[in-house]
Amino acid sequence: MAATSDKGSLTPGERFRDVVRKVIHMHRASTMLSGRGTIIGAEPGIDPRRYSAFVMYGHIQRDCQIEITDYSKTNLKAKRMMNEEFVDWLRDPVRSVRHSWVKVRWINVSGISWDVMSALAMKYSLHPLALEDILGHRSTVASKADYYPRHLFLRILRHTVGKDHETDQITTKPRSSSPGRVDDAEYDRKSNHSVISQVREVDNQDDGSDRQSRGPTAPPGLRKGGVNVRIRPMFICLFRDGTVISITPDLNLDFTRATTERLQLLDGILRTSSDGSVLVEGLIDLVVDEAMEVVEEYQGRILKLERQVLMSPKMKTVRYLHIISGDLILHKRTLAPIRSLIYGLRRYDIDRCVALAEAFDDQSGSTKTVQGYLSPTAKTYLADVFDHIEYILASLDMFDQVAENLIDCTFNMASGTMGHTMRRLMLVTVIMLPLTFISGYFGMNFDRFWATHTDPPTSDKWYWAIALPVTGTVAAIFCWADLVNLKNHIESRYVLRQSMKELADA
Repeated sequence: MAATSDKGSLTPGERFRDVVRKVIHMHRASTMLSGRGTIIGAEPGIDPRRYSAFVMYGHIQRDCQIEITDYSKTNLKAKRMMNEEFVDWLRDPVRSVRHSWVKVRWINVSGISWDVMSALAMKYSLHPLALEDILGHRSTVASKADYYPRHLFLRILRHTVGKDHETDQITTKPRSSSPGRVDDAEYDRKSNHSVISQVREVDNQDDGSDRQSRGPTAPPGLRKGGVNVRIRPMFICLFRDGTVISITPDLNLDFTRATTERLQLLDGILRTSSDGSVLVEGLIDLVVDEAMEVVEEYQGRILKLERQVLMSPKMKTVRYLHIISGDLILHKRTLAPIRSLIYGLRRYDIDRCVALAEAFDDQSGSTKTVQGYLSPTAKTYLADVFDHIEYILASLDMFDQVAENLIDCTFNMASGTMGHTMRRLMLVTVIMLPLTFISGYFGMNFDRFWATHTDPPTSDKWYWAIALPVTGTVAAIFCWADLVNLKNHIESRYVLRQSMKELADA
């Protein structure tokens, strides 16, 4: 069928299909405008070749930092790129060719941008569901491992001790061109330019005006008394040819700097094994090591609060303990799936690959050997990572119990203090009770009272003569235990002072 750019020469059927495509695109754009980026009932996954995916996620634009490292046991070659250079590098088969000496190719992407993610998805055939997880902006979804025919996809939540007022805003960089089909490109550039502008305006308003109307909100970790813990996802794709793609939302490569430095060591496990799964194990180990720093921060905070409770318990301390206890429960909820992920990689890697191969088998009846994504070396080192995450979860459980015990201890000490106060008041009341009775008796208006008809009157002398012995007797009876404790304390202080003096003389 001959196609031309002149719309006047299109056949009626071609013009009808063009109108139908226009209506479909307009409906998708209007649905996104009304639903703030969510289309109910839409097909799951993101296909970067579709224009609807660009309309939904094309506004995600950042200046990413991409580090590409090719290495083997003896050679290593690394380079850094930005967005445009990296996209051109992926599209150029000559520049992006993988040489025969390369055993592992590690593409480390810092920052999430639509142009970079779509180029990676089309180059390495990333599964649409994996791309949806990367671009979904759901930072608190549990860690998981998804097995796809072409690659293994890992989503792991990083827990880092952050600083105050840390922000991570999306830039207002204009969108890139649509990666749509060739026959739709002309329509995409002309007919829907206004729709894309409206979508961009709505997104920019949502990034600014809506937050201003809701008022400033502080991150959960910035609550007074808590620990500022930033929870960010990390995505890893492992291919059978040794290609590893790691993606982090942070706009710097500081997180993976330790792994990059390990690659410089010729006798390190990363270089001697030259295995992509071992590199993935190293990245998971980095995530767990960051969680260890969170545990240490909580341990220091618990020790400070424990000192405050034992020295001078206050209700403010109880409030801080309640905040920490709630945060610990949330961290256990986000860290526990990491333990399940590591255990599944070690225990069920081959089983899941076999089930995946059987699901996509061509029913030819031929049997073939199925290998897992992780090598035995990677599984061996993952056992150590599993021990660390077990220690982290056990520590969080212990800190939660300590916080609850400190809260109970604070209330018990407050109750004890109140009991001592009430005892003092009771002693004063009991001691003064005979005086009250005697004063009431001597204060009665008798017509003939023996103490007032003497010459001179001796009522005051008789009052004190009776009141003082009675008060002393009552005070001695009720304060006898305190007097005994005071005597024992004075004796123990005297003995201690004498022993210290003897030691000094010796």
